[in-house]
Amino acid sequence: MGYKHYKPEMTDFKAYLDFVISDIRKRNFDKIILCGGFTDPKIPTISEAITVKKYLLSTYPEFSNYILEEGSIDSNQSIEFAAHRIEKNHEVQFGAR
Repeated sequence: MGYKHYKPEMTDFKAYLDFVISDIRKRNFDKIILCGGFTDPKIPTISEAITVKKYLLSTYPEFSNYILEEGSIDSNQSIEFAAHRIEKNHEVQFGAR
């Protein structure tokens, strides 16, 4: 889950995303759902999820199977909307808690 648009100067957010990368490496996920909508009126065409994806790809390009959930604006919506992107009979693992 994103919690704002990622920017390089956001050291806490960067540390969180670096943990996400280490979790992807360690747990060998097939797909990752990135949640975060269009929450910044100054950049209305860029979602939180896409800024996170750009950072993850730039840091760990070996993994690229991200699904963007760009409709949510809070944690509850992230969970609800991500659930719609999970296909039946797929195993779900929760990472980067």
